Amino acid sequence: MLRENWLPLPTILTALVLAAYSHPAELLGADLAPDAQSLNAQTRGSVIPVKGYRVEVAPFAVSGGRVLDMNDSRQLTYFVVRGGNDGFWYDGQTVSNLDPGIGREGIGLAINNAARVAGTVYGGGAGTRPQAAIWDDGVLQVLGQFGGTGAEAGAVNETGLIAGWFELSRSAAERRLFTWHGGQFVDWGPMPSVRGTVRSMNDAGEVVGHADGSLLQGWSWRDGEFTTLPDLAGGDDTAPADINASGVVVGGSYIDQAEIRAVKWIDSVVEKLPHPADALASDALSINDAGLIVGSIQTPEGNRSTAMIWEDDRFYDLETLVPDLGGWRLNVAREINNDGAILVDGISPTNTFGQVFLIPIPEPSAAVLMAAAMGLALSQRRCGWSASAQCKQTYCGDLVSRHSR
Repeated sequence: MLRENWLPLPTILTALVLAAYSHPAELLGADLAPDAQSLNAQTRGSVIPVKGYRVEVAPFAVSGGRVLDMNDSRQLTYFVVRGGNDGFWYDGQTVSNLDPGIGREGIGLAINNAARVAGTVYGGGAGTRPQAAIWDDGVLQVLGQFGGTGAEAGAVNETGLIAGWFELSRSAAERRLFTWHGGQFVDWGPMPSVRGTVRSMNDAGEVVGHADGSLLQGWSWRDGEFTTLPDLAGGDDTAPADINASGVVVGGSYIDQAEIRAVKWIDSVVEKLPHPADALASDALSINDAGLIVGSIQTPEGNRSTAMIWEDDRFYDLETLVPDLGGWRLNVAREINNDGAILVDGISPTNTFGQVFLIPIPEPSAAVLMAAAMGLALSQRRCGWSASAQCKQTYCGDLVSRHSR
């Protein structure tokens, strides 16, 4: 039995977790390269809730294609172009082809934490027109075209709900939003954009998408209603890419159909994300439930893309947050999951294109789960917070709450 004047081990673990996730700005600055410190000086807000990241080279190379989605276990879907579009999924250990058979192609566009992949297959009995499909642990189920001439499953959430598009006529430009769950198909009517496509969906069933054409016309959908996502100029030339549990949408706003700026939408109100003054362009590609956003900027130095992360109104070059890059150059941050792991396109030390995972230091799940298992308790006397609600307003509290459920 612990004596009253001893410091219990859970309290020590609490302090370690808090130190890792709510360290002061000067501690973060001390861990970064000088250029990162100067970059941080031009921003404001709270600091990134990790001391940095370590590089883990992905056991695959997506060249001539791209990663499309990643779940909290770092399982993901991607495609490469090899005469056609070859789809693959990575289950955390091995890479498997989603090709459903000779003369057919399969592409997984989204994956949830149960390893359900949503996507599309081409070829077979429906000719070359796409059919909506899902894969559960790699096992294919073709959902079909729902009485139309083409369909695609573009998003899947943690309830297993599927969202996508289908078209009633091949000659018509109109596409219609559908949801599917447990064999139940619902037609939600025409999308507000020509040849619309679904990009993301959260667990509340909120969907975002845009037109598949020169004018993207971004939109969101909730409770049966479509809402246009405006661009920074008041139009609708936008490309929403992701939505989190709070309904915050991130993506890009186009300027004169040529220049793109990273933005987020809260309640359909657009807000430009900050970036360096000399950046030629920026784009936001993924947001997690803690509100961390990743993407890239285009720098004037050889038109190079640089992987970025945003937290509130701060922005960081991800290379400055990695103590040992191992010779890698980080170009585009594609995905960030709820553990804070980031999937990045980059250039390897041998000057070849590839992907790396950036893993937070320390790794959130391991630190928080160990503390929770030993009876971690936050109290006003021990950590200075007077209520769990206040605790949850911090990143440490959010992580403790999320990983202790």
